Amino acid sequence: MRSAPLRNRVLGLALLGVALWTATSTAETLPSKTLPGVSIDDRGRSSERSRLEAALGRLQRSATVRRMEARRRKQGAIVVAFAKLDTSTKSFSGSHGHTDVDHEPARVEINEALIGSHRAFFETLAHELYGHGVLLREAARLGLDLGHTIDNEAFSLAVGAAAALEIGEPIEDEARLDALAVSPSAYAAEVLFTDSPARIEFTLEEARDPRAAIAARQKELARRRLSVSGRRREALVWRWKIEHFEKVHRAAPETFGDLRASLDELTRETLPGRSALLDAAEPHLKEVAAFLNGKDGRAFIAGMVATAASPYMKTLDADLAALGRRIAELRARRPKTTPAPVVPAASIAPTVKQTDWNGLSVLEARDRRENPGHWTGAPEVQAPAPAWR
Repeated sequence: MRSAPLRNRVLGLALLGVALWTATSTAETLPSKTLPGVSIDDRGRSSERSRLEAALGRLQRSATVRRMEARRRKQGAIVVAFAKLDTSTKSFSGSHGHTDVDHEPARVEINEALIGSHRAFFETLAHELYGHGVLLREAARLGLDLGHTIDNEAFSLAVGAAAALEIGEPIEDEARLDALAVSPSAYAAEVLFTDSPARIEFTLEEARDPRAAIAARQKELARRRLSVSGRRREALVWRWKIEHFEKVHRAAPETFGDLRASLDELTRETLPGRSALLDAAEPHLKEVAAFLNGKDGRAFIAGMVATAASPYMKTLDADLAALGRRIAELRARRPKTTPAPVVPAASIAPTVKQTDWNGLSVLEARDRRENPGHWTGAPEVQAPAPAWR
């Protein structure tokens, strides 16, 4: 979908899964024998054609894909190919595939790294071909700005995961999919800041008033900063308590091993990751807020309001919720991982009984009663840290 230069520059409107056109040789692009309207660019490699042809046929065993196939055929020609893609991004589509609908015929490209592996291959092909490849073209014909709603990526993610699960292929289990299996609103909460600064995606409710939505995100970002700083303070206090019982009461350090590991993960990984997420999102949200108050912003808002009011989007939202439930059902049916064999107790060293957080609180309460002087000048938590979300 085409957009104004200012919108591209300020909002970061590059739609996830939509890439620049790559010229192809017609000699290498021939109609699929499996699906009408689909051509395969094999780059002169018959093995790639065979791999894609077989995959297109295998996907038709998926009930989700069969429902989407009728919609795909209405959208016109599309080319499917393997390609060398940028894998520097950690995003699912950035590393595995992309879809270009800005040119005719539309084009789906799958990371050539997936040629010899089933990992994410079928999920990615369905994600791109039956997700973005259908939705973006349907929405474009209706004049809707689908790319700035969560439905574009969420629905494509859902179609890919459901299709792969239905045919017994592996999927990429990730936080976004976990959230989607709960509800579209849970998915929206999961990606609230992860979409910045690459792009902004609104729920349909947010799309009715983008200015208010961005203001609410800025307010939520400030609240989450308090969550991060509060949790850092709590970690400092908990460490002080552990060290107090080790140094003053000669408690065995080994008994606090689990608690220390938990604090290490929190302070070295979780909190820095959350802080980096907010640091990246904050300036982008300011840019978006400024854009929405300008001339081009007013036109953008009008488009989002019209999109939110569209019957197409309301139906898509309902379909997304149904797919989320389907994914939860399919994941629950997957065979459980075989547990590791039990090692005879005599062959392993005895484990040290661990103190948990409640146990540490009990130790603290007793020591405060018996030795109040130990706690003079001890660091304190003034108020519980706000939840991350």
